[in-house]
Amino acid sequence: LGAHMLRGAVDPREAARPLSDILDTCLVHVLAAVRRDFVAEHGPMRDGSLALVALDAHGRREFAIGGALRMLFLYDCADRGSPVDAQAWHTSLLQRFVRVFGELSPGAVLYKPYPPWHGEGHTDSAYSLRAFEEHYADAPSTADLRTLVHARVVFDDGGLGERFEAVRQAILGRERQFYELSEALSALRPKRGEGTWNVLGAPGGLTDIELLVEHLRLAVAATVPDPAIVADGLAATLEAGTQHGLIDATVSAELAGATRLYQNFDGLMRMVAVDQDPTLLSPEEQSTLAQACDAVALEDLARSLAATRQRSVAHIDAWFSTHLGRAEAGE
Repeated sequence: LGAHMLRGAVDPREAARPLSDILDTCLVHVLAAVRRDFVAEHGPMRDGSLALVALDAHGRREFAIGGALRMLFLYDCADRGSPVDAQAWHTSLLQRFVRVFGELSPGAVLYKPYPPWHGEGHTDSAYSLRAFEEHYADAPSTADLRTLVHARVVFDDGGLGERFEAVRQAILGRERQFYELSEALSALRPKRGEGTWNVLGAPGGLTDIELLVEHLRLAVAATVPDPAIVADGLAATLEAGTQHGLIDATVSAELAGATRLYQNFDGLMRMVAVDQDPTLLSPEEQSTLAQACDAVALEDLARSLAATRQRSVAHIDAWFSTHLGRAEAGE
């Protein structure tokens, strides 16, 4: 995939889904090997089942080389009467799995492993499904809710993945305090982010679009009957929102286009291991980058990124301003 990207045969954004699938396969096989060795050393957990859940860009199947890798680890078991402490057993298994998988990407060359998810105010990273559901039943934080928007089951046994997805959809579909959630997500928006090539953390960049999509899924969609926004990826979710009448078609199209532009830029820059500065690329690589971003040359790409950020930040400003105003007015 890397060679195809560098030759211009495939756009970085198009490569993100197969890259995510390759990462899924590696995770599943490493977990199986670690689990087998762990059981041989410590004994099995009676009637135990596991689920491994991808989060963030990986959960959306929008993973880019060197990107952040964060997982949610769930278990379920009939541990009544068992001499083995289920929480301690699964925590130790998770710790070994995280260590082994982290060692496969030295220097974060393939992915940057992050600690497994745990709820705010909690220290445990291995969750029983019941504990997970109880955590989200008790006024979950905005950060915890954001985590669920992009969650996707990578591996499960014993039907645990299906049960998790049912819990996830139930949580996402709940009515919640619209104004407070809107205000919290708006407050997380990037306030500054200078630099010609900043497509991630600048106002109107990819993080800003991600926050709008999360607001769409968590706040807006929960206020209408059965919107069923189930889509992989930021652009696909925006388009699904238009189909359900939740976001203006022009706004959705422009933000989806911005998403594709940013993801192509970021994906190729990560592949060539240059810190988001295309002026350091060879002329051939600069040409490939411009082509992937529908630009003629690097100067044209710089103008395109600036104009796209400007349009995007105007749309996102208007989105949050409108919804916060409606919430204050009690609409």
